[in-house]
Amino acid sequence: MWYNYRVMLKDYFRDMKRGDTMKRWVSTLLTLFLTMTTINFSFGNTNIVELRDIHDYWINDHKEILYLFQHLGIINGYPDNTFRPQNEISREEFIKILVEALGEEIKTSLLEGTFSDVKAEDWSYKYIETAVREEIIIPEDYGTTLQPKKPITRLEIAMMVIRALELDAVGKLEDAATVFADDESIPLWSKPYIQLASDEGIIQGYRVDNGFEFRPQNTATRAEAAIMIYRFLHNKTELKQSGYYAIDSFKQMQTLDMEELFHEVVFGWSSLEELDGGTIVFSMEDRNSDYRKPRGYEKALELIDQQNIDRKLMLTEHRRSLIYSLLENPADQEKVIEDIVVALMEYNFSGIVMDLETIRDTEKGYKSLYVEFLRSLKQQLDIHNYSLTVAVHPNNVIGYYDGYDYRAIGEIADEVNIMTHDYHDKNNQHILTDHAPIGKVQEALANLIEEGVPREKIILGLQVAAGTQWVKSEGEEGTEIAFYTPAMRTVYNTLEQREGHKAFDYKTMTPSFSFELIDNGVSQKRIIKYEDEKSLESKILLAKYYGIKGFSIWRIGEIQENILEILKQKTEM
Repeated sequence: MWYNYRVMLKDYFRDMKRGDTMKRWVSTLLTLFLTMTTINFSFGNTNIVELRDIHDYWINDHKEILYLFQHLGIINGYPDNTFRPQNEISREEFIKILVEALGEEIKTSLLEGTFSDVKAEDWSYKYIETAVREEIIIPEDYGTTLQPKKPITRLEIAMMVIRALELDAVGKLEDAATVFADDESIPLWSKPYIQLASDEGIIQGYRVDNGFEFRPQNTATRAEAAIMIYRFLHNKTELKQSGYYAIDSFKQMQTLDMEELFHEVVFGWSSLEELDGGTIVFSMEDRNSDYRKPRGYEKALELIDQQNIDRKLMLTEHRRSLIYSLLENPADQEKVIEDIVVALMEYNFSGIVMDLETIRDTEKGYKSLYVEFLRSLKQQLDIHNYSLTVAVHPNNVIGYYDGYDYRAIGEIADEVNIMTHDYHDKNNQHILTDHAPIGKVQEALANLIEEGVPREKIILGLQVAAGTQWVKSEGEEGTEIAFYTPAMRTVYNTLEQREGHKAFDYKTMTPSFSFELIDNGVSQKRIIKYEDEKSLESKILLAKYYGIKGFSIWRIGEIQENILEILKQKTEM
């Protein structure tokens, strides 16, 4: 899954170590710099528009939510690019965004609708009928008419959201009470819904001298509704969180409460190895691979044993010659499978993550050969109750490797980890692209589901180990352009130490940092794209929106503090 992000040009490391004593950092008009340079930006979803009326409203402090909702199609604003945050939200408008956030298939019936004042030709008809079908709306609550354009009340929102989350409110009617100061004004039959909405953090009260009031008959603004739907998404799906351990991970892991962050840790300690004579074997000791059992590995396993989290082993291989030789030789496959099972037993792992990368189908049919290998592996794993996770490339990256039969792998494996990163174009140095723009990540996830991989098996593979950096150098010898993939700790050190311009691109939901360096007469203009808490949270909410099994983080050792805060929101499973 996983490229070695420690690799950077020696000059760049030299620059970082020298600091300001060897350079003159200058403040520049970075906006002008971005305009004047010949960089073309590519975006995943070009339909994202800037909402022009939120800047003087409190929702502007949370505007990444509104832009993420554009990506997901939950709230798109109005045709004039306004959001109108202070407007009351109607019943039909709230039902629409709740149904969209639920991610349910929207179906309409050709039969007569549920309510006499909601016609089939109305834009909201399909959403209202879907809400009825999903029992988010109970028709008896409204009678024959819904009055869809009437402003929705906070009481109605609480009831709809709790029903959408399928939480049991009816069973709590006997002891119904809320924590709100105006509890006596809240209808008894609605109290369980309101208290659950409060417990889940979806709807908060209004502060008063003696606590908080719910005010059930108050209406909600569009901005308030957006925040409620954001909180609903956080509660919609419990996600499994996996952390990957490989390449200098121990130093950070020993400082963390791993149980607070992850449900499992995957140890990247094995690969393939070619012996004299060409035999391909399973190995945890290959010195030609970064993915081997490290010295002092026992301490890492002890740390995990002390906490209530699972552990797995990962087999990672990028060397295509070794992969192809294995897939062509049934005898080697049989021995590799046998040795994988032995390693899982010896080190008390619960399963294996197969990360064989760079497979192309070719005329030899490596796609089907890989499927057959995985099928044989799964049969042996099942005997001992070990799990199988298979890492796959997304089919929308540049240079896509087509040797992965999504549907077949989804049928065989217990989990499918789709590696939604490394989208930057290494071959076109005039284009700065992100390693994980939200549009591409969403497209890859949707493609995997469309191919037939069950959502309950999908793990969204996220990468916080490195960023992408574009460098344009201009000197007497001309102009040079180069790409780097700096380690994330280097990126964040640069953010702390250098003067420059931070920005967040809402078309890709990614941050960037721009600065200029002048050294020995050479001008360097640099742009770094990376992950922060807002960009990572947008992808986690994407996983919740699609209702998949979970997400993984590559890798422990490079997880920055702001990312750790997002991971601490781990849900119980």
